[in-house]
Order: sequence, then C-alpha cells, then structure tokens
Amino acid sequence: MSLRSEPFELYCDKSAGATGRYQSLAAISGSASVLCRLRDKLCPMVPCGREVKFARLTGDAVSSAAAQGFVDAALRAAYSGGVRIDVLTWDLHDERHTIVGRDDAANTGRMAFHLFTKVAKRHAHPRWRLILDAGEGYDWSGLAPYLNMTPVRGPRRTTPGHPTLIEFEDTRIEVMSVEEIDSASEVLVQLADLFAGLASFSYDEGERCLRWAQAQECASTLPGLDLVFGDSPRLSRGKSCKYRLLISLYETCKSLRLGVGLRTEKHLVTRDPRQPVNFWAYNPQRPEDKAPTRN
Repeated sequence: MSLRSEPFELYCDKSAGATGRYQSLAAISGSASVLCRLRDKLCPMVPCGREVKFARLTGDAVSSAAAQGFVDAALRAAYSGGVRIDVLTWDLHDERHTIVGRDDAANTGRMAFHLFTKVAKRHAHPRWRLILDAGEGYDWSGLAPYLNMTPVRGPRRTTPGHPTLIEFEDTRIEVMSVEEIDSASEVLVQLADLFAGLASFSYDEGERCLRWAQAQECASTLPGLDLVFGDSPRLSRGKSCKYRLLISLYETCKSLRLGVGLRTEKHLVTRDPRQPVNFWAYNPQRPEDKAPTRN
C-alpha cells in the first residue's frame, strides 16, 4: 500500500473540566508507522496501574516524570518529522459562547470538525482513521459525513521534493473509521490529554506561571531568599508540577525552534500553523457565528 493510500491516524482528547472558561481539544496525528514508533517510546514511561493525564498531576515524582517524558518525546517526534500536535482552544466567555442554552457537547463537535479538517490539510493527506477518547457525551461518528464533504486542498504548486502533491488539491477527506476507546488502553490518547490540558491551563495560569518561573530563577541565584511564587504552602504540589511542565514544554519548543510562544501572549500560541506543533485559538468568524444551542 502506498503512503498516499495508507490511512493516517489521528488521536484526540479534550481538556478535563466542562465548566472552565477555556476548553481545548488536542490531536496527535501522522502515519501509522510513525505513530507506532512514538507509542513504543511512550509505553515504557507509563507508571504501573496509572494513566498519564493532566488532571492527575498532583505533584508525585513518578507521575510528574512520566508526563515530562511524554511531552519531551512528543515534541522531539514532531521536530524529527511525520508527527503533528495540533491543539485548538476556545473561550466560553467570548461572544460566540455567551448565549442562553448553549449545547457544550455539540459545540465540542463543531470544534472537532475545525481541528480535524485543519490537521488533514496540514498533512495534505485524504484518508483518516480517528481514534478518540470515549465518554465525552458526543457521538463522534456523526462528524464523518461532514468531514467527507471537505476538500483536503493540498499545496497549489509542486515543489522539487514533492512533485505529486498537487494531486491532493481537489481531493476530499475520507474518514475510514471512527473509534471511541478508553484512554487507559492508548498512550497516544493520554498524550493528547496532556497537550489539551496544558493549552487550557496556559490560558488560566500562564502569567502566574511565568512569574513563578522568574522567581525560581532568582531563587537559584539567591539561595535562601523567600519568594512568593516559590514552592511555598501558597502553591500546591500539583500546580507546581504543572507549572514546571508548562515551562519545560515552552523551553523545549524554543530550543527545537518549533515556533511556540508563551511569554508575549501569556499562553501557548504558534504563529505559523505550518509548524508541526500548533497551538491556536478559535475566534468567531462573523457576528452570526454562534455556538449551537439545545433544542
């Protein structure tokens, strides 16, 4: 089977907590062979009897090390090529979402449609298997007919290294299968959970996290100095662990030149969506763009 006819895979999960202001949906995608290699790197890191999930980071050393290993391995796989990490975040307090009777499950489906189509277009690949975390209260299979009507719209010009990519310009997405699974059985869904959690967390805590990181840097040069944002009783072990993970993600992206920002916007953002690690925010497209409502 040629690479163009082989279905690519997309693993997806949503940030935990349906009531938080910022919601995120993350997708880990690529060819089956590339994702298999990433899976093989992640599996040995999983603590016995536990899942590696953002909401479960309470500060214990084992879970913290596993989450750090997951994020680092994923970023390096994206840097090496073939793996994409795309994270879409939306604000429940913007004009699209502050409406009476908002249907959050249906809205998650709308956001998933935007995310999945962007991923397919970035890969310029038409055939897909979707593997999603079960229990979101949304029938993911209902997305397939809408995705199948969407053009891939690959590069409009050929390039010296990819003379045949232009054939994807008029090709439509083809969803081969939609599978909902328990995240405990798939580390790539757990990885998606980590990135979704980090994205929404960065909107809530990004500025405080950066101040904490600066305080930690000062503490390392001035030992004994009592700093408000250090590991004090005011900052829980769980939040300290998440701060470290967020800063580590940002620093690794910076060292690999992946184009992910944090300091200017005070939340994770990627300026160039062509980068293999793409954090982006959904902005209402027009005044009529409103979240779906319950009947």
